[in-house]
Amino acid sequence: MVPVYEKAIPGPVSVGTRFREVVRLLPFLKGEVISEVTGCDPPHRFDYSFVAFGNMDGELTYRLEPVGGGGRVVQRQTLRPRGTLLKLLSPVTGAAF
Repeated sequence: MVPVYEKAIPGPVSVGTRFREVVRLLPFLKGEVISEVTGCDPPHRFDYSFVAFGNMDGELTYRLEPVGGGGRVVQRQTLRPRGTLLKLLSPVTGAAF
């Protein structure tokens, strides 16, 4: 659940646009994610980098591929956890994303 999702600067979304999210994973676990658009080619591609909870960073890429009369969204991610506990939990964390 994302109770807060804010765009940090006014104007249209483009490379350099930043967002702030407050993410609630469990009733007692809440954290902040700061992301920045690093690539944008509407309607084909959207890329961004992020720092989550202050101890994990990575990139997400979304691609829209034509399929028949519609389309398919493909997400690719790179997660880099920092700290021993997060590195041990990285398979579970990756699956959650």
